[in-house]
Amino acid sequence: MNGVHVSAPGKVVLCGEYVVLGGAQALSFAVNRRATVQIVSTSGPHSQLVCRGFVDGTYAFNFDKGNGFRWHVDKDKLPDFHLFETIWSTLCTVDSGVVDVVLDTRDFADPKSGKKYGLGSSAALTVALSSALHEPRNADEELKTLINIHKETQGGQGSGVDIATAKFGGMISYRAHPQPTVEKIFWPSGLSCALFWSGRSASTSEKLHKFAAGRAASKSHRKLASSSNEIVANWQNYQPRKLLRALAEYTSNLRSFSDDYGLGVFDAGHDEMVSAAADHGIVYKPCGAGGGDIGIAMAESQASLVSFREAARAFGFEYLNVEMERTGAQTEGALL
Repeated sequence: MNGVHVSAPGKVVLCGEYVVLGGAQALSFAVNRRATVQIVSTSGPHSQLVCRGFVDGTYAFNFDKGNGFRWHVDKDKLPDFHLFETIWSTLCTVDSGVVDVVLDTRDFADPKSGKKYGLGSSAALTVALSSALHEPRNADEELKTLINIHKETQGGQGSGVDIATAKFGGMISYRAHPQPTVEKIFWPSGLSCALFWSGRSASTSEKLHKFAAGRAASKSHRKLASSSNEIVANWQNYQPRKLLRALAEYTSNLRSFSDDYGLGVFDAGHDEMVSAAADHGIVYKPCGAGGGDIGIAMAESQASLVSFREAARAFGFEYLNVEMERTGAQTEGALL
C-alpha cells in the first residue's frame, strides 16, 4: 500500500489506580477496541486530517519542521488537536509533502450518545500515530518517549500504564518508577470477568489534579499500594477464590482511599454495583479513575456474571461486549 496503517488497543486497569503514580505495581489488560491511523501520500496543495470518532470532520493543514503547523481552518472551528500536533511535531521526519491522515477512535465511544467509555482512547491513538510516523530502535526508550509525549498532552499527568498496555497488548504488570517496567503475564484459568459501562464519562485529568493537590501519602494510600503490590506478586499463583478475596479487599481499600482524597471513585452508580455484586456472590470494582466510565465484575462462574447483567441494568449500567486483546500495536505498509 502507498502509506501506512496502524492500530492499537484500548485498556482496562484492574488494580493500581492512582498508587501506580507513586511506584506501586499495577495490572492492566488490552481490549479489542482499537484506535486506527492511516497515513497515505497524496497530491494537492494541502495535507488533510480526517477524524472519525469524538471529533468528526476533515481539516486541511501544512506542516514543516521550520514553521510547524498551518491550519487552513477558521480558529473557532478548529478542534483541540494538541495531541496530534505534539506527536507529529516530535516524530515526523518529513519536512514537506502532502498526505492524507485518518484518525479513527469510534471504537471507544457509545454510538448513540457519543460519550466515551473510558477505555484509553488517547493512549491508543498516541501509540498508533507514533508507530505510523517512525520505527523504534529500542523498546525501552520507545516506551519512555511515548509516555512522555502522552503526559505532555495530558497536563504532565499519567503513569504510562495505558500507553504500555496499548503498545504491548495482552495483560501486563506495570511499574512507573524508577523507570517504566513492563512484564507480560497471563489471565488465570477459572476466573471470568465482564465489563460494564456507567453511561457517564469521567475526567481522569480532573481526578488526578485533585489527587495531586491532596495531602501527603496517607494510611489509606499506603494500604492501597500494598494491596496492589500483593495482587500483582501473587496473580499467577492465586487460586480464583483466593484471588477474588484479594480483589474484594483491594476494592475496600480503594473506597477508603477515595474517601480520604475526596475523589468520588465510587460515584455514578459504582457504589451500588459493588453492593449488588456482593449479593450475587461476585466481586465488582470501578476501573481507572472511577466516578463514571467503566467497572469490572469478576467471578469463578461465567453464568453468575450473565445473571448479574440484569442487576447492572437496574443501576443504568450497560454490559460491554469486549474481550482481551492479545496483540498490541500492529503496523501494515511502509513508513513514509
